[in-house]
Amino acid sequence: MGEWGSGLIGAIIGAVISGVLSFLVLRFNYRQLYAEIVSKSRDEWLGQMRDHLSKLLAEIRKPTIKNADEEKANGGISLSNDYYNAKFQLFLRLNEKEPLHIALKKEIEELEGIVSSKCVDKINDVENRILEIARTVLKIEWDRVRQEAKGEK
Repeated sequence: MGEWGSGLIGAIIGAVISGVLSFLVLRFNYRQLYAEIVSKSRDEWLGQMRDHLSKLLAEIRKPTIKNADEEKANGGISLSNDYYNAKFQLFLRLNEKEPLHIALKKEIEELEGIVSSKCVDKINDVENRILEIARTVLKIEWDRVRQEAKGEK
């Protein structure tokens, strides 16, 4: 075989090793990049959920200047466009297959019903249930973010 054959075998072995290592590095980098992207997206989702939920709950308490006369006349609270915007932003972020997400949506709808029926003394109870469910949902999602950032999922 000689020198020429030995050199060819060495080059082939070197190319195979280089190819395997390149594949492993590429695969590792892909997983790391995927984990970073998913974690960042979930983190943004968490922040948006918090923002919209706090806006929704704040708007329940805030009388609207535009509807102040109507509120005085009917003894209830008029809901603002900001409330509805926050509500629909939340609803669009909820997964209708997740039991906690379904429960959160139900409680928000109940809160709106209480406001519409002028039973404002029940608002605190429903708000507390909404906050309890939301904290659980956010904790579960935060745990997923941490797992994905570690590359566990």
